[in-house]
Amino acid sequence: MHRVVPELIVENYRAGCFSGEFPAVGMFLDLSGFSSMTDTLMTHGQHGAEVLANLMHGVFDPLVEGIFNYGGKIVGFAGDGIMALFPVDGDAKSTALSALTSAWLIQQRLANDPGRNTVYGRFQFTAKIGLTFGDVSWGILHSADGSSATYFFRGSAVDDSANAEHHARAGEIVVTDPICMLLAENIRVEPFESYYRVRGLSAGIPVPTPATFPPVDLEISRIFMPDEIIAQDARGEFRQVVNLFMHLPDLPNEQLQEVTRVIFELRKKYGGLLNRIDFGDKGCNILMLWGAPVAYENDISRALNFILDLQERVDFHVTAGVTYYVAHAGYLGSVMCEDYTCYGWGVNLASRFMMSAPQGQIWVDDRIALRITNRFEMDYVGEQRFKGFSALQKVHRLKRYNQYVESVHQGELIGRDKELAQLEKFIEPIWWGDFAGMQLVLGDAGIGKGRLVQSFRYSRVFEGRQALWAFCQSEEILQEAFNPFCSWLFQYFGFTTSQDIATRKVIFDSKLNALISVMPNADLAHDLDRLRSVLGALVDLFWDGSLYDELDAEGRYNNTLLVLTSLIKAESLRQPLILFVEDVQFIDEDSLNFLPRLKRSILAADEDYPIAVIATARVENLNPILDSDLIDEQIHLHGLRREAVARLVEILLGGVPSLELVNLVMERSEGNPYFIEQIIRYLQEENLIEMSASGWKQVQRIRESFLPGDIGALLVARLDQLSRKVKEVVQTASVLGREFMLDILAEMTAEGDAIERYVADAEQSSIWVGDRDQRYVFTHGLLRDAAYTMQMRARRLELHSLAVSALEKIHANELKFHYAELGYHSERAELWEKTQRYYTLAGKTALDTYQNLKGIEYFTRALSFTRQHDLVGKFELLIDRVELYARRGDHVSQLKDLEMLEKLAHDLDDAQREA
Repeated sequence: MHRVVPELIVENYRAGCFSGEFPAVGMFLDLSGFSSMTDTLMTHGQHGAEVLANLMHGVFDPLVEGIFNYGGKIVGFAGDGIMALFPVDGDAKSTALSALTSAWLIQQRLANDPGRNTVYGRFQFTAKIGLTFGDVSWGILHSADGSSATYFFRGSAVDDSANAEHHARAGEIVVTDPICMLLAENIRVEPFESYYRVRGLSAGIPVPTPATFPPVDLEISRIFMPDEIIAQDARGEFRQVVNLFMHLPDLPNEQLQEVTRVIFELRKKYGGLLNRIDFGDKGCNILMLWGAPVAYENDISRALNFILDLQERVDFHVTAGVTYYVAHAGYLGSVMCEDYTCYGWGVNLASRFMMSAPQGQIWVDDRIALRITNRFEMDYVGEQRFKGFSALQKVHRLKRYNQYVESVHQGELIGRDKELAQLEKFIEPIWWGDFAGMQLVLGDAGIGKGRLVQSFRYSRVFEGRQALWAFCQSEEILQEAFNPFCSWLFQYFGFTTSQDIATRKVIFDSKLNALISVMPNADLAHDLDRLRSVLGALVDLFWDGSLYDELDAEGRYNNTLLVLTSLIKAESLRQPLILFVEDVQFIDEDSLNFLPRLKRSILAADEDYPIAVIATARVENLNPILDSDLIDEQIHLHGLRREAVARLVEILLGGVPSLELVNLVMERSEGNPYFIEQIIRYLQEENLIEMSASGWKQVQRIRESFLPGDIGALLVARLDQLSRKVKEVVQTASVLGREFMLDILAEMTAEGDAIERYVADAEQSSIWVGDRDQRYVFTHGLLRDAAYTMQMRARRLELHSLAVSALEKIHANELKFHYAELGYHSERAELWEKTQRYYTLAGKTALDTYQNLKGIEYFTRALSFTRQHDLVGKFELLIDRVELYARRGDHVSQLKDLEMLEKLAHDLDDAQREA
């Protein structure tokens, strides 16, 4: 549980007291060095944000403890600042001395240990502290129905301490007249302007009293903050966040309550996280977040509609800054008192926008403007420089919402009929018994490349026609040699994980013998029979004394190419064959090189083979080899047109959609089929659509809004719809890659029998699909990516370590088939010794099976993790890599390795090795 609501507020709420006043010593502390540190660390992406969060925890923990141990109560964090109050209960002088002592010790601690080391350098911290004595007014502000609340602290103790801090220099404590009068005999000061710099303490300091806290009151805390923040186990996540900082005039408490009710009403409509209302440092300010701790697919539009509606609902100026950044969403403070916030440039820039914008204006950054220009009217203000940002920032002024503007789409957007016709025409030669060639389907992630091919597979083209589809799925993590073809062969032979080796061998021989028995081509039949042990090795079947056993590494490699070619050719003579290779951007080197060899073999043969090869790839990951003579035709997918979107929505809903709903889906999805499915699913689950006389339509309480173009934000929003436990299981599974086995996942978690229920819930939510062998595949690679990258690096390290342990346990008797996978997870878990060992073993396995490129890659990785003083280990790895370079004819690299071997032998003083 996180203590994210001040105990002072919780105690009063429990007592039924919702406002009050009390005298107090106010302390405002501002950390210097925060802005430059943020600027430096955020250039390092997500890990930089994580380092920043950990650094802030390390700095803030002792500061928070020092305040509480002297009777202080932290009522708010402001990025790099702390607002603390020391309530006066009787003797104002002793309270003031305790507060000053706390400040003095904080400055001493920072002076003695100002630096913090990180992987990105050393950062220095100092503090500026302002102290005053005055009155505090506080209040708890409710929503109209009383289900939600926020709070504030205001008064001279808040305002004057913040003003005093503004006059302090690094390392100084500045106090006001009331503090000086209370402690005149206890402190040495230097007056300046209307303030005093504290130069020392003249009397003994009070003894600290360690603070104790009751358990977190969940029932009261959840009125102020969502459960996701209070009960979250993880210290943070990476999220795409909309940051809205708004400034309100200094309203009286009664009017502030009215405004708060409007804010809660709008929040119920548009969402967003409201923490509290801050007074003091920058006047009356409110920070709201969209995308953390829960994201929705249209967070940008939600935030902009919120602030526009708020301006319309109040009779005073509201000035705001809005930004859209990837941030580390997590906790600031310590277990005694925490604040949920977002680390990164986004919050800081939104604050700078708010402070710089003319009264009543809303400034937004370029990231927002690029995503919603056609749905909102805005003016370009220009480039401006802001404190804490080295680069100029583009600024736009948000004016109003454009309700009736049409979305603009580029290129031919005529559904998929044209592309299906292209595929149909492409494979026509196979019906005549000829080779069709190779076709590449290109497109952005989620555009429906694989879906297009799968739809074609079950289209009318194949009615009354027999064709064998060979589905070869490339895998990002398990880029083992020929992995896509191994995946197909397991399906081709009908293997299941419940079958033992003996059963699989019977099935294998039966299937292969049946093919050979009907083969009209004697040469193919002979090759398949002779090379059956080589084919069997691709599906982990081995026979003692077989040809595979007798072949050397080069022979195994070449015969693997031959037997795959023979099998594909042979099956095509029984029925036309379509080889479908999905996600070529993840394909292994050997499989990629096999494709042109297969094509050359088909074209060079005397006999015709009715074969068609279809591959899909993302545009941004296109391999140069696919841009060569290998590809005969290309299909480049774009977004669907409005008519196609309407048809897809009708199919998904089982009824005709209204024009308004089609427009909404079109605008949010921009024609991306995967986006359309996810949006409709979300609208259904959130009960945001209903059937009407005009068809399915939005409910009246939801305004049309433009869909942000950020894929990751949409996918994180989808994950946020899962229960907390199911989401944690999905995040754990993401470490294993796009495809995973349930037994490995179960071993990694501590969920016991419940794991199957959580996995089933995720499957029900279309996160992944499974088969009867408990093998699961994420329904989209980007969904897996979103679940993985949103987690903190420290958490990913922990999960990769669990993956190593699970693989070692589950596959204890067959580790040789998992060396590369174990090396991958060991490396990402920073288990360096295991990384070196498993990559070495993976390299030796590749050496034995003539997977030369993979062997070079694994030995190179193993060398990079070999300890500097382990000269013998380096020597042995280089010996093996020299052989692989020799096989490939890479004499330049071979010579370099030989020179390194000579030097190592000399350093080892080993005559035999030198020879």
